[in-house]
Amino acid sequence: MKRFICLILAAAMLFSLGACSVKNDIEGDAVTTTAPAPKLKETKQSKKFKDENGRVVFTVDVVLPEISKNAEKYIIEYVNDVINEVFEDACENAQANIQNAANAMDNLGLDTPWSTKITFEETYMSGRYVCFLIENAFSMTGKEAEPSYSTKCFDIVNGMECDAMYFAAEGMADYKVKYAVLDLIQEKARSDFYAGGFKLTDEQVELIKNAFTLDSFYLTQNGFGFYFDKYIVDDSIYGTYRTEFTFAQLEGILVSPESVQ
Repeated sequence: MKRFICLILAAAMLFSLGACSVKNDIEGDAVTTTAPAPKLKETKQSKKFKDENGRVVFTVDVVLPEISKNAEKYIIEYVNDVINEVFEDACENAQANIQNAANAMDNLGLDTPWSTKITFEETYMSGRYVCFLIENAFSMTGKEAEPSYSTKCFDIVNGMECDAMYFAAEGMADYKVKYAVLDLIQEKARSDFYAGGFKLTDEQVELIKNAFTLDSFYLTQNGFGFYFDKYIVDDSIYGTYRTEFTFAQLEGILVSPESVQ
């Protein structure tokens, strides 16, 4: 009996220590965790694609972040594989467009190949989550191009990718979250979509419904960020509209990441 009781006490102690290792501290809008954040290293990847004449017609360049420490080995491998797929997908796209790039260079009399440059912006890092905002800049002329964006967000404790609904407040269905966030974005974009004090018209504000999806999100240390292509609202301009909201502003819609069970 004494041995049995000792085993129970030992198990309870281990459970208590495990709980302490992921304890959260929330001060105002900021969220931190006592668990160590993963260590990252950067790896440059580059690939050139040639046409049938041996001319380079497409290049793909990326600096990939790789987790090297402070996570389970299988999770490190999983996250790094998913991140590397971004480079592989860009290479597949380049391979499929070799002839298109060659034809464009011939028709325009250009010596500069098409190019894709990908960068990862670390927007959130903790012992529980890793989130990257990925910038993809594609150019046909060698000149700096307006980038497009995507997101990779991981729960490195459970070993899975996270979408926005992973952080939905209790009782919030996806359509409720989408339209609650959309209301906030529309109100903010009305006044800060353009530089110089120009405001969106009511018709343009309504067009944001066609531009925004919950897939276009990222975590920040103080809340959540969202983005969409500007040309859907105004087809005379390019680029991406980015905006961020604090946890307080999103109360009842999305919860702080570290509070997710």
